Amino acid sequence: MAKRGNLLKQVRDLENQLSEVKNAGLVPQSLSGYDGANSSIRRGRVYWQSLETRRELDTFSRNELLRRCRWLRANVGLVKGLVKNGSMLVGWMTPQARTTDEQWNALADQNFRQRAMSKSVFDSAGKFNFKTAQRMIMQRALCDGDILTLFTETQTRGAQVAFYESHQMQNPKTKADGSWDDGVKSDKSGRHVLYGLSDGRNVKTFSARDACYFGCFESPGHNRAHPPLAHAVNHAVDITEVWADTKHGIKNSARLGIVSEFDAGAKNMRTVNGMSAAISGGITNTVETASGKKVKTEEIWGGAQMQVGEPGEKFKILTDGRPHPNQGMFIDELVRDISMGYGLPPEVIHKMAKLTGPGVRFVMEFAGRWIEDWQLELIDWCQRYWVYHMSKEITAGRLPVPEDDMWMLGVEWTPRRSLTIDRGKDGKQRLDEIDAGAGTLADWYADVDGADWKMKVRQRVTEVKYARDQCQLVGMDYTDVFRIRQGAAVGAKSKLEEKVESQDPDNEIDD
Repeated sequence: MAKRGNLLKQVRDLENQLSEVKNAGLVPQSLSGYDGANSSIRRGRVYWQSLETRRELDTFSRNELLRRCRWLRANVGLVKGLVKNGSMLVGWMTPQARTTDEQWNALADQNFRQRAMSKSVFDSAGKFNFKTAQRMIMQRALCDGDILTLFTETQTRGAQVAFYESHQMQNPKTKADGSWDDGVKSDKSGRHVLYGLSDGRNVKTFSARDACYFGCFESPGHNRAHPPLAHAVNHAVDITEVWADTKHGIKNSARLGIVSEFDAGAKNMRTVNGMSAAISGGITNTVETASGKKVKTEEIWGGAQMQVGEPGEKFKILTDGRPHPNQGMFIDELVRDISMGYGLPPEVIHKMAKLTGPGVRFVMEFAGRWIEDWQLELIDWCQRYWVYHMSKEITAGRLPVPEDDMWMLGVEWTPRRSLTIDRGKDGKQRLDEIDAGAGTLADWYADVDGADWKMKVRQRVTEVKYARDQCQLVGMDYTDVFRIRQGAAVGAKSKLEEKVESQDPDNEIDD
């Protein structure tokens, strides 16, 4: 029995040793033809804990990333600029009803502007309206990774929302099971079913049908979107520390501007009252000439003061060459890595001064693709709210039931005006395209301010008619007051006008 017990103990020891070796990543060693899969003493070990994408980011790691990303956003201008300027580039979406029921479209657009653009109506906390909320959720997504919008209602049964940030999504303590992960309960296909939302004390569950999750997924296995700044945390912290240390060194060197040095063999002593004393330093106001007469320093140096040195003593002014140019180049490379991982060209967020005109245009086009990708995510959120808003208004009787059965799809989303370096040139070209019939007023007004082109045309007709009537009252020609746009072709006269002028040169028509 004793031998058997010793044998079992040896087996357990071997198993423990094998487990330790496996945990250390030493075995098994890949013998693939792909060198990237093989281990080597020439480089560090690459660790990736699981190929199961759902387990790539656990709750603890997510919360740590949230803390660090929020600290960087609060203290580092580079990171704060990435988040705020990124949301500014994406902008907001403006809805325009486009069902087959034209009358309902006008009523729906007016109702949406009146209610959704009111902070007290749109947001249960009264902090955001429909457009400013889009800016906010983009900033939360670009920093934290995601945000949840919960659909509620006002006292008049109108549409209203409540926002829950990333850290508020938590697993309920009493109902959590294997299907709950990081504040989300999913079905077998990975679709969100329930959300656990914390108010600081309790965690309540809400159905995914009553909420809209906003975040950009990078993998079908991800249960929640990962923070876009996850790759930038270490680089941003390193840059911050380098800046702090360099600034601290410059400040310290500025405090000690001058040092004294003695030649070899010179004694670091000064004679005071016939006795040798250690040099105490300090500033003197007089100097002694060869005749023994003391002369004020101001008479020699014009108001300056100088240190009186002993034989062999020299004074040296300290100069600081920090920050070194190589240090700046290294930080630029770190910023480049951060920006490329973020999805934007480095020149958009850091340095664009050295780019030429074509280079700027290419960078802006590249950034435009990044903007379009995020706008696709934003449109989905906007569509969910628009349908919810219209449904509540129809139910409450403030909007009629539209004749178009597919009214839930009858909406167009116009983005905020895009950035350009040739606003004047591009605007003139667009106007010329409209004059030539190659462009539309709908595209023009959508790009300018996202307004409804029909409303703008009606307003324009009203203004022109009023102006013509006023000119007619005082006997002036309309073109004398409102000149034709420079470069635009003068419109051809109608056949009736040509016929009248040919028959009556004085433009007088007999009754």
